[in-house]
Amino acid sequence: MENKVQPYCQSCGKSFDILTYLRRCPVCGGLIFFRYPPGTTLNFHEGRSIWKFRKLLPLPEGFEPVSLGEGGTSLVESSIEEDLFLKNEWLNPTGSVKDRAMSVGISMAKAMGFKAALNASMGSAGLATAAYAARAGMKCAILVPENAPFTRVAPMILYGAMVIPLQGTIQNALDFVEETCLKLKVFETTTHRPSNPYQNEGTKTIAYEILEQLELAPDWIFVPRASGGTLAGIHRGFLELFKMGLVDKIPKFVACELKALNTFELALKTGAKTEAELREIASEMDESIETMGVKLAHAYPVDGVEALQAIRDSEGTAVSLSDEELLEALKLLAKKDGIFVEPSSAAALAGFLRLRSVGLVKEGEKAVLILTGSGFRELQTITPDLSSVLQAYDTHQATSLLEEFLANG
Repeated sequence: MENKVQPYCQSCGKSFDILTYLRRCPVCGGLIFFRYPPGTTLNFHEGRSIWKFRKLLPLPEGFEPVSLGEGGTSLVESSIEEDLFLKNEWLNPTGSVKDRAMSVGISMAKAMGFKAALNASMGSAGLATAAYAARAGMKCAILVPENAPFTRVAPMILYGAMVIPLQGTIQNALDFVEETCLKLKVFETTTHRPSNPYQNEGTKTIAYEILEQLELAPDWIFVPRASGGTLAGIHRGFLELFKMGLVDKIPKFVACELKALNTFELALKTGAKTEAELREIASEMDESIETMGVKLAHAYPVDGVEALQAIRDSEGTAVSLSDEELLEALKLLAKKDGIFVEPSSAAALAGFLRLRSVGLVKEGEKAVLILTGSGFRELQTITPDLSSVLQAYDTHQATSLLEEFLANG
């Protein structure tokens, strides 16, 4: 079997065999990336899932991918503004962008002979891990904070995962997973490059699909900012497209983050670039804040160095947003476009509206919003903020209400 994909360390340049399990470089601790055969091209319009781009994904020949049909999500033009497009990642099998990453990660885990996967997540990554591990016939355990809402963990249990509430914060759970995976020799599905270099390769396929659907590179891409990995992955996808001569420019990338956890905004102002500098900025922030954007409540973005470089190289920016802006954007997407996303996803529209209002996004420029997750999975977060209270009416009252409603256009 010829392994044509080659992992390598970005820092020291050392190469490794594709079936060697890697997190960081075992020589210098640098981040792991992948080289693909020179002259590799993309197969547009052939199939739907991300695996039609297999030649640019890190799964060697001879191994079947673990797939639930992820990818191929729609790109629709919004009714909110002209030249505004919505990339609907909530249409993935478990309702989020994480399915692309998990399909690649679990495929590699199975190829390398792992029998179990472990993650710390009470959200999208945990659910995707449980689903793809079930599809692969692998055991799966998910660590969640002790106060995790049961509505979030119930689907993981249905997929057959062992869910373990852990005392402490989500960061405590992530630290435990990192230590335990090494000790018990199980595959860590954390979607951060420092812990898992394979999975972010799945995320870059969003760039390929945007080109396929829009037939050009947009001027702007707005991405909700959690760890920074989604933004970094899509940017890398466009870099590959540029090197292949398939696009003539790289879009400007905008990280849409919470006002109280505006690490990227501060990093861009102060010139911070390193992990240490980002940790210093994050150390002054409180991740325990109450917020609708629970998926964005990360003071320290684990993939921040890579994502910040992508923002700077593309001449993009970061914008910090309030919960009120998230809620208004969420309502606007639902009422104008018939799309119901989680509040964290609505940050992409809120960020666009902010930059459009100050003239940074100019008329005629094309912008794509990455809508990362479904609102149907975050009802417990959204419903308390909806002010209307339902009550029962008799048929005469209902008729009057309808007449008034219809008369008002």
